[in-house]
Amino acid sequence: MTKPHDPATPPVAALARRIAHDIRSPLGVITGALEDLARNSTGGTTSPMLALASRSTRRLDWLARRMHWLAQATNGAAEATPDDRQQLSQIVAQAVESAQAVGGRRGILIEISSDGADREWRGAKPMGHVCEELLHNALRHAKTNVRVVHGGGRVLIEDDGVGVPEARRASLMEPLATTSSGFGLWLCTQLLMQCDARLRFDPAHQGGARFMVESTTGSL
Repeated sequence: MTKPHDPATPPVAALARRIAHDIRSPLGVITGALEDLARNSTGGTTSPMLALASRSTRRLDWLARRMHWLAQATNGAAEATPDDRQQLSQIVAQAVESAQAVGGRRGILIEISSDGADREWRGAKPMGHVCEELLHNALRHAKTNVRVVHGGGRVLIEDDGVGVPEARRASLMEPLATTSSGFGLWLCTQLLMQCDARLRFDPAHQGGARFMVESTTGSL
């Protein structure tokens, strides 16, 4: 039986939370069944269909996580807590690993480098999801590579894809507008407001898209 709706919870947050739950419940069973099949496969190799099914479960889990963050962002529950801190390099590394598992494409290289001192980031969980969201988008559009540069309280993510059409660049001028920017970028802006950071778009970048997440405070 569905639990009664809490009037203090915004309808969008309640719906997103329900969707996340309804995805994850059967997904756990499916994932367990696929793991059993993989263990019992003959010849020591995984069939292409089994590998595709496993990849598809990771995409469904990604959708559930997006719904979870949507629920938190629209309910004001994504606000950073004092103990939610992590080194920026670790946040980026985990986001890259997760994004590759879900949206990685054969032949697309992710280059990671640092151009400043590594620092602790307040609001590691929402920041990690923002990086993952931007990386997922970059992997989808890249031709050959995605570049990630972090350090000094910022993260830059760029791809060598087709870039952003001129007609759409107007809605992505710095600072990033939340209107007509797509669900993923909108979600990023909502999450970053909870951890004193902002998302910026580089309109001068050619040959792809470049986004930068930066702290809006001197102390992370």
